Amino acid sequence: MEQRRLTQVVLTGGPCSGKTSALAYLRQGLADRGVRVITVPEAASLVITGGGLDVVAMAAADRAGFVNLQVEIGRLHGFLRAQALRLASLHGDRPLVLLYDRAEPDAAAYLDGLEYQSVLRTLGLSAAGIRDSYDAAIHLVTAADGAEAAYTLANNPARTETPELARAADRRTLAAWMGHPHLRVVDNSRDFQHKLHRVLEHVCHELGLPIPLEVERKYLLAQVPDLARLEGAGAHRVEIEQRYLAAPAGSELRVRRRLDQGVSTYYRTHKTGRGVVRQELEEGISDVEYDALAAMMLPDTRAVHKDRWCFVYRSQYFELDIFRDQLAGLVLLEIELTTEAEGVDLPPWLRVIREVTGEAGYGNAALARRGLPTA
Repeated sequence: MEQRRLTQVVLTGGPCSGKTSALAYLRQGLADRGVRVITVPEAASLVITGGGLDVVAMAAADRAGFVNLQVEIGRLHGFLRAQALRLASLHGDRPLVLLYDRAEPDAAAYLDGLEYQSVLRTLGLSAAGIRDSYDAAIHLVTAADGAEAAYTLANNPARTETPELARAADRRTLAAWMGHPHLRVVDNSRDFQHKLHRVLEHVCHELGLPIPLEVERKYLLAQVPDLARLEGAGAHRVEIEQRYLAAPAGSELRVRRRLDQGVSTYYRTHKTGRGVVRQELEEGISDVEYDALAAMMLPDTRAVHKDRWCFVYRSQYFELDIFRDQLAGLVLLEIELTTEAEGVDLPPWLRVIREVTGEAGYGNAALARRGLPTA
């Protein structure tokens, strides 16, 4: 399976999070690594600054007009994305990344649930479908949360939020992307240069530079946690079905269906290696391809069904899998890292028995073959 040539990455986050600086930093850093970059500007800023609109007054006094404005912003972003994809098609086989300054889900930070669904219906989109149409989303935490001295309104005429409002917008923006299979959070725990470097690390990891590695840790839980507490922590639930296919020795080939808010997306993934670090190549496929490949499931295996709860704790993106059917009772917590040396802050309200990273019996392929581990 070949590594994909084109990767679409969204930079999102709260106000004054450093996205503009990060885009410039990424352009240079990726160019140094032989990657072509096409950047797609933030549609909201183009509409607000170019149209001279007082969006604060509109949001307060004319909600219908404000919702219509979000529709127009969405249409402009769709146009910009389509043009960027056309430009990308003109390039050769050299690796290329499209970097988006925000995308459609960001509108959810400024709309209530019904308003956001109205915008999506008008645009002919679904929340999960448009969110997962991007290969990765990197959330930069607002400077108003952890780097308050750096928070400013001076460098963006479209920005009007106080620090308190900026933190609230940051939380709502992150919630809009929750559930994406490749969401990363970059906070302000160190200086701004380190923040930029972390963004570059995440994008390089997603692009597979030098090779596409999955740096993952996995933990066995004693029991299903309190789901109400998960929901209270902003966790997002996704239903997953995956099946394993014939693959060369030392590797795994699987197909996966993700059902999120009534929308299904499909993936084919090829993994090699064992332990914390593995090589991974993943690509989206159609429902027809999924059905055809699922029919070729390995003999003596079963489909793996699980509910995946995605949540953020201390700026780390966790995925908690609650297995169903023959695997009922098994609960695993996973986190994907950028490097092996990166530390993990486990949520204290989860009853973790032990780390099972690299234990063959807890791999999904083994679970599909043999069922629950005996020890």
